[in-house]
Amino acid sequence: MIGSQKLFAISPEESHHRQTDFGIHLLPEYQGKGYGSEAVNWLLMIGFQHAGLHRISATYSANNARAARSYEKL
Repeated sequence: MIGSQKLFAISPEESHHRQTDFGIHLLPEYQGKGYGSEAVNWLLMIGFQHAGLHRISATYSANNARAARSYEKL
């Protein structure tokens, strides 16, 4: 295992908005090798094509410049 990824569950009260957040975590030795981008692309494909979502957002720590650059590129 090199990390984890997740599309967060949508509460029944909010399901009509068809939006959620995602999160990923990679072990340090696997960061900077494209695995994060691959994981995000996979989550977006699942969310938009299979789960019928309209919006998928990412939140990350303000001091995580690597995540900010990666998400902006994607």
